Amino acid sequence: MRRRGCLVGGLLAIAGGSTLAQWSPNMPRMALVVGNGAYKVAPLQSTLNDVNLMADALQSVGFAVERFTDLTDRQFQSAVEAFARKAGRAGVLSLVYLAGHGSTVRGSMRFLGLSAEPVRSEDDVERHSTDLAWVLKTMATQRSVGPAPRAPILLVADMDTTEDFLAPGTPPTHPAILRKTLEQESGTLVMLPNVFGRSSLETEDGKNGILTKQLVASLSFEGATLNQIANRTLVMAHRESTQRLSPQIVRSNVNADEIVFKPRQDDPKVRGRSARGG
Repeated sequence: MRRRGCLVGGLLAIAGGSTLAQWSPNMPRMALVVGNGAYKVAPLQSTLNDVNLMADALQSVGFAVERFTDLTDRQFQSAVEAFARKAGRAGVLSLVYLAGHGSTVRGSMRFLGLSAEPVRSEDDVERHSTDLAWVLKTMATQRSVGPAPRAPILLVADMDTTEDFLAPGTPPTHPAILRKTLEQESGTLVMLPNVFGRSSLETEDGKNGILTKQLVASLSFEGATLNQIANRTLVMAHRESTQRLSPQIVRSNVNADEIVFKPRQDDPKVRGRSARGG
């Protein structure tokens, strides 16, 4: 089993609130799939595989997919802003998928962009990364002015997360604080590969992240709800990692029991469509 970073054990956890997000079977779907691997220090060889595997899987269940690799933090933020505007105007079920390095500094979980110089400190992390809470807020802000102001927003971050950049003597951010930052936007669901602030793991052959592999496998089940997909993914990732991964879901006002990605072929009521009408 290949490590992407330090790990701690724990129980599978789901945090959630009341159900306010609105979804309909024929709601279009759009996804932004981003993978960073060509880092100056500790490059990730599996990221491109993860991006292509996830993008293809999402397209197969009706998502219109935009995929990007090896972005700086500014390029990533521009991609998120453009995607959020399109998703908001279209009134879609939206999903953002991230693979790459991450870090927890100063009370936030962050996705690292590529940079010309190595990242060595908390200040460096903040300069060259994006807060996951900002991604959710940007998506929610654009959603609020569109035709479906309560359409669900999903975020999957299969990140190699490290706390190596913390200054000596600085305690890591408490998981409850990290969780709270991801609960601020209503109608959102976030999936993480491990206990808050801890890292993902790769498969034995190093080709994919375990969370990504198991999520893709779970998407293939006809008639499965988002809740069933998420729970199967968490259980199978926990099992494949020999209990070293404890994936987390943070749910804020999303009814994951009503959202279906791949309808049963014999169900005339559910016909998932992408934003392109596919």
